Amino acid sequence: MAAPNLDAAAIWSGLLSHLKALGVFADVLGHEPVDPPVGLVAALTGDTINPGTSSGLGATSTRLNLVLRIYLSADTEPRDDIDPTMVTAFAKVGASLSGDFDLGGLLREVDLLGIEGEPLSGRFGYVRIVGPLYRLLTVQLPLVCNDVWTQAP
Repeated sequence: MAAPNLDAAAIWSGLLSHLKALGVFADVLGHEPVDPPVGLVAALTGDTINPGTSSGLGATSTRLNLVLRIYLSADTEPRDDIDPTMVTAFAKVGASLSGDFDLGGLLREVDLLGIEGEPLSGRFGYVRIVGPLYRLLTVQLPLVCNDVWTQAP
């Protein structure tokens, strides 16, 4: 049986490189922060993985949903700039992924428009990390990977 066509380490690395290259985040993490973040911080984590609806008869493609959480202290001044700062960061992430739609050949696509399910999207909220309150923008990063599992009769 052929090896799966899903290199999770390379996908994480590629996305973290994209995020760092934007130059908008004070820190970029490949995990949830355990200590209070300082400045505008991005954290990339896994969410769900499931078979893709566009799979064929010989192989199953997958939809790997990652979560990018963007953190900024709710005490940041001026407070009126918190959400616009986060939206600007989200827009730069979207532009970067639109410009490298297949992440250097690691994916079939970033499912920007939701052909396989929920599109690239963000939801605002708040979270407390070891005391301080943070404004949070949770971004769904839907990734489609071709032919991850070979189907056998």
